Amino acid sequence: MFYSVAMGRIGVVSEEITETLLWAVRYEEKEGVRAEACHTLMMLKLKTEEVADVLQERFLVESESIVRE
Repeated sequence: MFYSVAMGRIGVVSEEITETLLWAVRYEEKEGVRAEACHTLMMLKLKTEEVADVLQERFLVESESIVRE
């Protein structure tokens, strides 16, 4: 999780980072990791259709309040 916080703060963006964060939002078992991946996507201001779709999907199915926030 520390790495995603750092990436968000320094604004590092690449296709590999984006895909890794999207994977974590979709499939990671630990809710804290899913929450941090969502937060990092927002901090990086990634406004692609894919990011929007994944975040919307996660919001609809997520039961953990830490991720929904």
